[in-house]
Amino acid sequence: MINLSKLTKELTAAGIPISGCNTAGVVWAPDGRTEIQAQPQVAAVIAAHDPTPEPPAPSMADLITALQNQIELQNQVIEELLSNG
Repeated sequence: MINLSKLTKELTAAGIPISGCNTAGVVWAPDGRTEIQAQPQVAAVIAAHDPTPEPPAPSMADLITALQNQIELQNQVIEELLSNG
């Protein structure tokens, strides 16, 4: 199984220029025609590929809630510091 988005990122991070890939593990060179999945460096990236989906990015509401919680915690610490002199 191949996660196209992740494999593309992994190949790019390895410094391998590509034009694309597919779920069968075929990887095309920048010319869009030449298959390069058998090249040792490309094959190594494919062999190490983890197809597990990436977790979804947090929503704006989740980020705001997390920031509000941090502010509340900081305010509690400040109040304790002020009351303990």
